[in-house]
Amino acid sequence: MKNNSRMYVYGFEENEIEELKKIVSENKLPGFSTINKNMGNMKVRDIIKGLSVSTYDEELPACKLVLFNKFTDKQVETAIKAIRGIGKSSPIFASVTPTSMNWTVKHLLQELNKEREWYLKNGK
Repeated sequence: MKNNSRMYVYGFEENEIEELKKIVSENKLPGFSTINKNMGNMKVRDIIKGLSVSTYDEELPACKLVLFNKFTDKQVETAIKAIRGIGKSSPIFASVTPTSMNWTVKHLLQELNKEREWYLKNGK
């Protein structure tokens, strides 16, 4: 399976996408791909493979996601520092895991939002 270093982003506005392009270029980071709302039923592994299958509109959480695949620790650190300055709301940062590869985008977003809410509620 093709599994290159890449970021996958969801929920960013067009002007924020332009900022991401600059960040990738200036910091010599691997590229990124956009996850669209119509990809909610796709599995993460299929998106990584480069498939883009439009499914019916899913009700996806209103959030921003930056999903790292095969990034080094240094690349993740650099990307997070640079991306935090984009836009008004802070994105959820996550790395692809063997478990999350088999989840749909919708399931991944739901799980990450639950985790974020728990941390916010419990002051972690």
